[in-house]
Formats: sequence, C-alpha cells, structure tokens
Amino acid sequence: MHSLATILFIVSICVVTFTFIVALIITPFINKLAIKVGLLDRPGERKIHQTVIPMSGGSIIFLSCILTIGISTILVHFGICSFLPGDSIEHILDSIEPIRKLPQYILLGVSLFLLWIVGIVDDFYKSEGMAKYKLVVQFLAACIAVFFANTHITFFKPVILSQILSVVWIVGIVNAFNLLDNMDGLSGGISVICSLVLMGLGIWQGEIIVVIMSSVFIGAAMAFLINNFPKAKIFLGDNGSMTVGFVLAVLTLKISYLTSADSLSFPVLIPLIILAIPLTDVFSVIVIRVLNKRPIYIGDNNHVSHRLTRVGFSKRDAVLIIYMLTLSTSLSGFLLLKTDIWFSLIIIFQILVLIFLFILLLTKGDKTSIKVKLRNIIN
Repeated sequence: MHSLATILFIVSICVVTFTFIVALIITPFINKLAIKVGLLDRPGERKIHQTVIPMSGGSIIFLSCILTIGISTILVHFGICSFLPGDSIEHILDSIEPIRKLPQYILLGVSLFLLWIVGIVDDFYKSEGMAKYKLVVQFLAACIAVFFANTHITFFKPVILSQILSVVWIVGIVNAFNLLDNMDGLSGGISVICSLVLMGLGIWQGEIIVVIMSSVFIGAAMAFLINNFPKAKIFLGDNGSMTVGFVLAVLTLKISYLTSADSLSFPVLIPLIILAIPLTDVFSVIVIRVLNKRPIYIGDNNHVSHRLTRVGFSKRDAVLIIYMLTLSTSLSGFLLLKTDIWFSLIIIFQILVLIFLFILLLTKGDKTSIKVKLRNIIN
C-alpha cells in the first residue's frame, strides 16, 4: 500500500508533464493568432526589446490549463489511470469527484476568465484609463471567488472579516504579479517557484485539490517560461500576469494551514512568507512612487530587478538572484508547519532580516551607482 503523499507526488508529476506538453503544442498556434490579431508589445519608451513580441503568455497558460483539465476529466471518466499504483488512487478520484458537481470551481473559472479577458483588452489598448476598469474587474473576480466559490481564509472571526481580507488578498496578489512583470522571465519564474512550494505543501498536508491545481498551473507556466526567459520570444502581457496572480492567490487560500490540534497561529503567515519577495518588491515600488508624488499605477524603473541592473548585474543575473531569494524565503514556509514557537520566531526573524539587508544593500548600491554615473558625466 502506497501512502497518499506518494500517490499525490506521482499524480503531480504526471499532471505537470501532461500540461507542459499541451502548452508546448499550442504555443506556436497561439503565437500566430496573437500576431494576426495584433496582440503585440511594440518597442518604445521603457522598452528594452527592439522588435514586436506577441503577448500570448497568458493565453497559453489559461488555455493549456483548461485543455488539461478537460482532457484529464475524460481520461478519468474512461478509467485510463490504471498505471497509478495502489488503492489510494480510488481515494483521490473520490476526492476529485465533487469538482464535477460543485459550482464553486466553475465560478473560479469564471473569475479567471474575467481577468484574462480584461487583461487582453488592456493589452490591446494600453490606455492609462483602463486602470480603474481593471481594478473593478479584479474586485469582481475576487468577490465571486470568495463569496460564491467559497475560497477564503477561515481563521478570523466573524467570517465576513475573513472574506473581506481574502478579497483584498486576491486583488493585492493579482496586482503584485501585474507590477512584477517588468523583466524577461521574472514573473513567470517566480510563479513557478511559489507554485512548486505550494504543491509541496499540498502533498505534505494531503490537500488533493491544491496539488492538482498547482500541478496544472506549473506545467503551463514552465512551458511559457521556456519562451520567456531572457531573451524572451513571448510576453505574459496583462492577461497573463493577472491570470498568474489570481491562480497563486487562490492556491494560497485553498491550503489548510491550521488544524484543530494546532496551538500556534504562525502557520497562517505561510502565504506571506512564500510570496515575501513579490510583496516586498511591490511595497517598495509603491512607497517610492508615493514619495515622488506619482500615481502608483504608472510604471517606472524602481523595481528590485531594475535596481539590481543599476548596481552592475545583467538582466539575466538579476532575475536569477530574485529566483534564489524567492526560493530561500518560500522554503521557510515548510518549517512553520511543524515547529514550536521559538523556532517559528527564529524563522520569521531570519526572513525579515534577509529582506531588510537585501533592500538596504540594494539601496546603498543604487545610490553609489548613481553618484558614479553623475561623476562620469561631469568629467
């Protein structure tokens, strides 16, 4: 008899691989369609690419996930899963069965579809006036997910407080990844790392739905990342960055971090720890824009990735450094599940110190590089 964790691990590998292949197959067709309809990112101010690039990443991820879920449902229906070991597969299938019956998951799909569509519209028109409409749709999608699809945290009372905080969380993460999509491979790579950690947590906790959802997303995102890592051939676009942010926000809300036997509340911080680097980047950028009296929705070059390049790192190195930081902080989330109060406090303290020192060194280095450039200009 194989353990549930073993079965979930095998299932996750199969799902990731299958979605990855599906995404690779549809990529050239989606790219051609994007070029044909004009869904392109053109060279211009604050652009580093010299040619037009299709913003098809979001469509590739969204459609490959939908196709994988549809094809997998058909395969399960006809019993094409006999290669999986042990009787535990019956338990997994019994747990998946409610997905076909409960409207909550359909509503999650509707929320994701709304964000994907408004992202495509924004990618077409690229108007600053779209910002308020995007925000309205983001809140609408979040409200559908929280109030109608029952996707929210449960550890705050009354329940309405948990629901409101969950809406704010979803909208915040959607915008975080929207802002994070500022360098080739950055947003896609970070989403893969965070999803891998969430999938691991799902396997550890026996969260079957989380494992399947994260596996589907990881396969699609990895296929996209192959074509997006420097030098990128395709971009996420707003349709992709908001799709990625919504999926990650939902995954963090779907995991049960506390059980009735838990005496500590520290595990509820796991979502913040897993997404610490993206949240830190967004928070620092917003602070800089507010201090400079600029609208927070107007882009600039003050993201962590940009500041790393200003202190001498290449764009590829800057992305890899942020990958490593994200992996370092995200993996700490595992430890909070089973540690006592003192180890939990040490973990949280170390993460805060790591982020503080990184930002401090980056800020110091940024100021130094600016002084050097000014000195060179004067001389």
